[in-house]
Amino acid sequence: MRKRKQYPRLDHAAVFLLLICPAWVGCVKMAYLPTDQSVAYPPSSQVEILWKEPERPYTVIGRVSAASSDYGEEELFRRIQERARKEGAQAIIMAGTEESGSVVGIPQATGGTLIVPTTRRKLQALAIRWVDENFPATSAPRGPPE
Repeated sequence: MRKRKQYPRLDHAAVFLLLICPAWVGCVKMAYLPTDQSVAYPPSSQVEILWKEPERPYTVIGRVSAASSDYGEEELFRRIQERARKEGAQAIIMAGTEESGSVVGIPQATGGTLIVPTTRRKLQALAIRWVDENFPATSAPRGPPE
C-alpha cells in the first residue's frame, strides 16, 4: 500500500493572513477614463500642475484618479501626474480629494479581534492638452487601463 504524503495543516488565522497580507503591502488603485478612446497621444515630457481652471485654451483628454488606504496624498499626487504624462497630458487640473475612514477587524490566534482604523484617500484630476500646441493626436486602439 502506498503511503500518502502529509502536508502541514494551516489554522484559520494563517489562512486569513495569507489572503489579507497582499493588501497590506501597499496598493494604489489607478483609473484613467479617456474622453475619446479612439485617440491616443504620445507621452509628454512633463506635466504642468494646475489648481484652478486655466485661462489658456485647452481640451480635456481624460480623467485620472488614484485611491489608496496605504499611501498619503503626496504619493497619490505623484502617481496621478505620472499616469497623466504617460497618457499624453500636458497639464492636469486637480479636481478634488476625498477621505473616508473605516475599521478592519483581524481575528487573533489567541482569540478576540484586533480592530485597526484605516483611512482611504482618493485624488482626481482632469488630464488636459493645450489647444495651441502642435502635438497632433494619433488614432490608435487603446489597451485596457493599467
